[in-house]
Amino acid sequence: DYSMGYPDQIGYRASSSVPFFFYDLQNEYQTPLQLFPVVATEEQLRSFSSQTAFEKLTELLNGIPTATGVQRVAFRNTIWDERIDNQLWRKAFFQYLEAHAARE
Repeated sequence: DYSMGYPDQIGYRASSSVPFFFYDLQNEYQTPLQLFPVVATEEQLRSFSSQTAFEKLTELLNGIPTATGVQRVAFRNTIWDERIDNQLWRKAFFQYLEAHAARE
């Protein structure tokens, strides 16, 4: 499940970038449902300038304290759109991917 994220701000809702299994507190057992925290959505990022949005993502990525942490961002297909009004976002997106894709 990739729904573990804030609807109106960027950041890790579960305070974790590491996937985890949902725990049923009432019945006290770990369920097979694995949750993947999402740090941001494209819609949230677009409330900033493209430069500021990807700077914030870089800060959050650099703040992941463990080797097992992963930064997940939910982008829509519109990030690939080649229209002139999307060029800054598309360029910033590709620059971000190039800068951080090899990170392990």
